Amino acid sequence: MNTNVLALNILTKIVDEGAYANLALKDALSELDNNALGNDILKYKREITAIIYTTLENISYIDYIIMHYSKGRLHKKIKNILRLGVSKLLYMNTPAYAVCNECVNLATIAGKSQLKGFVNGVLRSISRDIEKNFLPELPSNEIERLCITHSYPEWVVKEYIERFGIDSAKALLSKKLTHTCIRPQYPFTAKELEGYLEAKEIEFERGHIVSDIFKLGKGINFADNELFKSGKVAIQSESAAFVCQLCNVKPNMNVLDACAAPGGKTAYLSALMMNTGHITALEIHEHRVELMKSTFTRLNVPNAKVIQADASKDVADFHKQFDIVLTDVPCSGLGVLSKPDIKFQRTEDEVVSLTKLQYEILSACSNYVTDGGTLVYSTCTLSKRENEDIVYKFLENHGDFSPCDSESEQNALTQRIKDGMLTILPHLDNADGFFITKMKRKTP
Repeated sequence: MNTNVLALNILTKIVDEGAYANLALKDALSELDNNALGNDILKYKREITAIIYTTLENISYIDYIIMHYSKGRLHKKIKNILRLGVSKLLYMNTPAYAVCNECVNLATIAGKSQLKGFVNGVLRSISRDIEKNFLPELPSNEIERLCITHSYPEWVVKEYIERFGIDSAKALLSKKLTHTCIRPQYPFTAKELEGYLEAKEIEFERGHIVSDIFKLGKGINFADNELFKSGKVAIQSESAAFVCQLCNVKPNMNVLDACAAPGGKTAYLSALMMNTGHITALEIHEHRVELMKSTFTRLNVPNAKVIQADASKDVADFHKQFDIVLTDVPCSGLGVLSKPDIKFQRTEDEVVSLTKLQYEILSACSNYVTDGGTLVYSTCTLSKRENEDIVYKFLENHGDFSPCDSESEQNALTQRIKDGMLTILPHLDNADGFFITKMKRKTP
């Protein structure tokens, strides 16, 4: 099995075909021959995952370096080969001779043998200048420099500087999250999970925002674990779990999760309700509906009903039927630091388009909240246009709702809630960037 070829194919699907990195990796790694690789299968998976994510996290700087050592327009395959090579030279301590040999062979396999000399020459020049600490200087313009060093588009860098100030923006742009988060699924408990991890000598850290969350060390894939397969454990970020906690669900409530796929929040809401009450989970795409049903079966979620529906369209039968309505809307996803491909796949035009959908979903779903009930709006982005601007517009046009403070246990994070709104900041909270708002429907 040539892992370099597999890595090139995965990178090509992501950067040239727009595939999501996690899905492209999952599909490709599932095709590895376990019988042929034997005990080395996990090593190969880790190696391929590491080179893909390292390349994506640093792609703007890698491209900046390649640009200074090559002339003219590069063929897509050759550019991706060079990206993998430069990534290994800069960040993975791979010997230069090995990188050059691997990439020259990749050029041949990719049908570009006439460019072997070019690939070899570019990589050898870069490796020599790395040793001499003589790589090209970065631009003097601070915004341009930050875009290159942190692989963010200019419009994101400008917004972060404007919103948070230059020092906080730098800290936010440079923040990386490498841990995997897991939590127990009811009736399995956090105490039982902690005991299991200690017995297996798996390193972990308890979440400081959500104590149910266990942060595992880098490179641990819990999806193959016996607890995951048996439905006792779910993989979920700490920020996503906190959204559920802020909903403040109680046993026997009637709850709506309006944009529910892939189902992690619905499952945790069910756990927090101890599998009582009823949860209606909406999803527009049929294949994701089936995915959720499978997830709920594995996690033993007996009180959730999945309905294929467009959350932006009003359903008269749902009016004032739910104690809690969660609208975790589609968004740009820029707060999810474990998905570096999002940074270069998102455009400012997409954000503008998303805001229309987000407002439509929030408005439609607000009709479903009972008098005195709670409406929660959340995103996994830090874009003001998708967050505060949507909420203020909604409150201006819906006088029967008002922002409310957290009803959950007070901590350093809930104390930051203002006008019912909270932003989880990766560089401050060591968790994915999320925005959460709680609103109450006034009682007549």
